[in-house]
Amino acid sequence: MKSEMRGRVLLDTGYLCSYPAPTPEEEEPHMSTNKRIVLITGGARSGKSDFALRSADRLGGRRVFVATAQALDREMERRITKHRRDRGEDWETIEEPYELTKAVCRAAEEYDTILVDCLILWSSNLLLRDGAEALSSRVEALASELEKGIPAHILMVTNELGSGIVPENDLAREFRDRVGHANQRLARVCTDVVLVVCGHPLPLKHDGVPTWHPPWPSGDEVG
Repeated sequence: MKSEMRGRVLLDTGYLCSYPAPTPEEEEPHMSTNKRIVLITGGARSGKSDFALRSADRLGGRRVFVATAQALDREMERRITKHRRDRGEDWETIEEPYELTKAVCRAAEEYDTILVDCLILWSSNLLLRDGAEALSSRVEALASELEKGIPAHILMVTNELGSGIVPENDLAREFRDRVGHANQRLARVCTDVVLVVCGHPLPLKHDGVPTWHPPWPSGDEVG
């Protein structure tokens, strides 16, 4: 009842994150023997990255941040610097804008918890360099590796791009559509999916099971 009252996102080994702030005793990280694959989505500035960092801290162990951003201008340089500062010195960092699947597999051999931030920049990098079909192929390769099983917790940050206005140009619409399909594909292989809105996490899937079920009967129950 306590966990329900405080609106927590519950893992089988403890709390992934909580609102309001946990007590000092609850703040202690602990390693899970059941590896989690967590997709964290939401809009721009919704609090996804902050939630992902705190969730990774809760999972504990040796942690690595897989950054897909490229410092191509001053604004991105500032963002990368801020993210490094927010993570602190307890995190190792791997920068990989293209070969994400290989980076995750290599990192899993050395680290206990892997945080990928973010899938959107990775997708953009691939779309602009290699094209839409190559992007979809890389997403499928990543999903396939995750389905096989990775010996580490993996948290992946993405975005909901289809909730705003329709993009005005072909490339932007193609990007929106490909990312939407990529999010669906990866969500299917994840143990947990979390939507972050206004800094608050809403669990969509836990332990491989959607957290919401329709009140009407399924097709095979109608009759």
